[in-house]
Amino acid sequence: MERACTQGAQLLVSIILARLLLPEAYGVLALITVFVNLATVVVETGFGSSVIQKKDITKQQINVIFTFNLLVAVVLCGALWVLAPMIASFYDNYEHTLLVQVIRIYSLILPLGSVTSIQTAVLYRDMAFKKLFVVHLLVTVISSTVGITMAYMGAGVWALVFQQLSAKAVTLLILLVAVKWKPWLNFRFRQAGSMFRFGGNILLNRLLNMLYHQVSSLVIGKKYTADTLAYYTKGNTFPSIIATNTDYALQKVMFSAYSKYQDDLEKVKNMVRKTICLSTFILSPLMFGMLACTENFIRVVLTDKWLPSTVYMQIFCLSFFLQPIGTTAAQAFNGIGKSNLTLKIGIATKVTGILLVIAAVPLGVIYIALAVLLTTVVSAVVYTIMNKRVLGYKIRQQLQDIGGNMLNALAMMVICFGVGFLCRNMAPIVALVLQVLAGAVWYIGVSIITKNKNITYVINKLQSLKKR
Repeated sequence: MERACTQGAQLLVSIILARLLLPEAYGVLALITVFVNLATVVVETGFGSSVIQKKDITKQQINVIFTFNLLVAVVLCGALWVLAPMIASFYDNYEHTLLVQVIRIYSLILPLGSVTSIQTAVLYRDMAFKKLFVVHLLVTVISSTVGITMAYMGAGVWALVFQQLSAKAVTLLILLVAVKWKPWLNFRFRQAGSMFRFGGNILLNRLLNMLYHQVSSLVIGKKYTADTLAYYTKGNTFPSIIATNTDYALQKVMFSAYSKYQDDLEKVKNMVRKTICLSTFILSPLMFGMLACTENFIRVVLTDKWLPSTVYMQIFCLSFFLQPIGTTAAQAFNGIGKSNLTLKIGIATKVTGILLVIAAVPLGVIYIALAVLLTTVVSAVVYTIMNKRVLGYKIRQQLQDIGGNMLNALAMMVICFGVGFLCRNMAPIVALVLQVLAGAVWYIGVSIITKNKNITYVINKLQSLKKR
């Protein structure tokens, strides 16, 4: 519910901002986030995960992790302030002064995030998801209001910057009240030695993953125009919001569960199976449906100025469909304490991906997107094999768990394409509605007829939430 409400609101805000702002504003921010996001991974991931995974943890150890995170955040924020002119000079096709200012202001997100990441980790450890739901919903409403107001007033890229900054600031203020643990400096780093080793593996893996995802923006921003980068980024944005946050809702909960039962591999394997089944059941129709409806979706939601994003959005829909295989396995491996394994897999797959993206640069931006898709396929195959070796989750079982949902979603995609073709002379909004309705009726209908266990689970879960 938390992910559905907050990300649904953010999706709506993203649509509003895309209609108010020019593609160039998104292009400028995409250039900046290449560097800030890398720093954010260092500050907000890895060591926070060790707070969740460790069986027994003291307040002093949490304070050590918090202190370390804050020190790193301050150092990285200062580095970005100093290096901002050099980073801006790298992009000689853009306004130098604006880039410097945006980098420096946007980097303030780092110290804010260093505090909120540990506070959030404490809530995840306690599985206090209802409290997170309320906090994130409030934050989304406030930060979205800031972003939309500034965009309406003509603030351009600054509307996007302050939307993100206000989100971190408001999150910090609310969590200071909502979380029992209060930030306190503790420089006795030896107290958290094993946590640093575990968190370090996760940090390096996620840093490499972020570098891989950002390298495409880096090379596109250098070689092509801001508009081209904006179209590529926007093509990624909507599949990413839907896929990542649908998957995220399960994975964040399951990491806590995997950690709790880390000594019972059979139970972990069964949880992994259920998670992959449910993830693909929900995500398959969303991704294949969006792929079939992309053009009408863009015309209706973003307006025709974003139509060059069509092909990128379709490619990323295929890419994100495979995401649950890797994320589920990675969370399970981390939960049972094998963060070193996820690091090794990350190095192998992401280095391959970075090389593929760089090789695709001379061919064009479409080939860069295809290189990302190919890397996702390779990653899914590797994690499928490792699921068998580590958890005893046989490849045949994995294909069975995914296959039925995928085939149903593929059939739904063909129907959506057919409806779109038949309605090509209608208004885009009418065609889009008919495509969505036809796809939903088919997918849900077939799931009911074939007695898909996932739809029964979803219905039962919704009924239990309603009773609460």
